[in-house]
Amino acid sequence: MAIGDDIGINTTHKIISHDSGSTVYTVNDLYTELMDTFDDLAYMDDDVPMSAQTPYKYTMINGWYIEEELTQYLNEGAIITNGYNGEVRTLYCSSTGYVNCVAGDVTKTVTGGTTSDTGVLLDYDNDAYKWWVRMSDTADLFDHSTETYTIGSGTGSAVASQISATGEHWFSNLYTIGTLENSPTLYIYQNGSKIDGWWSSGQIDVLIKTVESGVTNDSKAVTVFARQWQDQYDSYGITLSDNGHEAVPLVSITDANNESVTTDIYNIVDTDMNGGTSTGINITFSFATAYSADINEDGSNEEYYCKIDCNSVAIESVYEALKWITREGSTSTLKYSSDSDTINGEAYRYLSSDFNEVKACPFGSFAGGKLFAAKGVYLVNLHPDDIQNYQLIALDDEIVIPPNKQNLTITNISSNDTVAVFLDDGSNEVDKDTYSADTNTLSAGTLTLQDTIPADTPSSGFVIAVQSDGAEQVYEYSAWASSAFTLTNGTLSTAYNSNYDLAYVPYIYTDDVSGSSTYVQLEYTTDRAVVVRVRRSSTSTKILPFETFGTFGSTGLTVAAIRTEDSVIS
Repeated sequence: MAIGDDIGINTTHKIISHDSGSTVYTVNDLYTELMDTFDDLAYMDDDVPMSAQTPYKYTMINGWYIEEELTQYLNEGAIITNGYNGEVRTLYCSSTGYVNCVAGDVTKTVTGGTTSDTGVLLDYDNDAYKWWVRMSDTADLFDHSTETYTIGSGTGSAVASQISATGEHWFSNLYTIGTLENSPTLYIYQNGSKIDGWWSSGQIDVLIKTVESGVTNDSKAVTVFARQWQDQYDSYGITLSDNGHEAVPLVSITDANNESVTTDIYNIVDTDMNGGTSTGINITFSFATAYSADINEDGSNEEYYCKIDCNSVAIESVYEALKWITREGSTSTLKYSSDSDTINGEAYRYLSSDFNEVKACPFGSFAGGKLFAAKGVYLVNLHPDDIQNYQLIALDDEIVIPPNKQNLTITNISSNDTVAVFLDDGSNEVDKDTYSADTNTLSAGTLTLQDTIPADTPSSGFVIAVQSDGAEQVYEYSAWASSAFTLTNGTLSTAYNSNYDLAYVPYIYTDDVSGSSTYVQLEYTTDRAVVVRVRRSSTSTKILPFETFGTFGSTGLTVAAIRTEDSVIS
């Protein structure tokens, strides 16, 4: 069907409208049709509606109005107006009490109930609660912020929400280029709000209003998103102009690291993404007071704006969840720039506009089994298998790599088993003289050594003091630094002598096992020979004492206990 069959030309009220059809035409098609129409003898007494500055840049002239809906059926060119200012006014209406206009209302008289100003209705947008009228006189300003608008012999009515405005419109043109492998539905954000898309999936070529009644919308900036979950995401911000046909490069391909089905990811994402109490992967933000954390354990804290609680979920699923939270259609409330600035997850791009955008997933990319977090993001409560599988960027741009921690794991155990792992003294015996105790007074809150505690000591656990007569006392500690252990509960029950008392630290030391395994995370510094023991004789299921030897190395150590029933013990 030709464009002339789909558009309407109202010479009385100078309106170019979309009357029928779903075909999208170029702006040049419209211009050509109008020029061809207005050179007919019957139109020679009318002003021409449009001029062309380039094949992609056009102007509505001589007071002609282009209907908003028509711009949605045009591409490949920008349109600005010249003749709206002082002639056409935008009436901003409240949603309260709004009665939708109908097509038959167009060209009827609009009257302001307070000002008595009048004008002819040219167009309306019932979703945005806006009317456009051609003023009956230059004095018809519709300048009362709460007056009632009525349409003579018409259907629509409304109450003003602000004083009307007059000025020119700009309809800028953008089109996308690049690979869109799975034909995602692209979407556009303008000034923090999503434009109600009228286009199909795949590449787009559309006109976007960037100036209304002389007021520029967010400096004519828009962002185009391709975020179909299970694809690698992309987005592109652009400041549009009136020059027409401005390219937006986007690439969206299948994400090989995004294999889960929607329901699986939905079940591990916290429904409240800003520090709620429900379970699941949770994100919190702090801009006024940045989070401080010593992730690389170098003794100095780094600072971050965003904390992601992984809730012990595997890192690849964390990545998928972060994509889910920022997919098209996500209404998760995320923060950026400050503690008060919020945006829907589908429009989230970075913590600050000063930071580089990670387009494939705005919280971080994923490659080789590792999550490379975006600047200002850090992770807590990682799955035990993932303590090495991430990299961060602190606020000062420091690349933060976690220390080489590995798991020392004992498997094939059961509740109520007693499990211990000790340093081997070189003869398959427990090394009980690992450290020399310093002088420690009775009731002290720390146990101090003469030795520097090595980096591969558990961050919390138990230290065992050995007196010269062989008597041992077990103390639980919550932290250590340099050569001192900070005791968790209470104080020392014995004073220790620096001349002959000793101490040692088991790597695992528990009689409160739950589940079929237990583990500790240790920073790898050097290979450590260990003695592993598992025992159980105090419950209905009794086993022979299990003992074995192994080496905790650069990839950790896993030992499966052998559970042989003790049929003799009563």
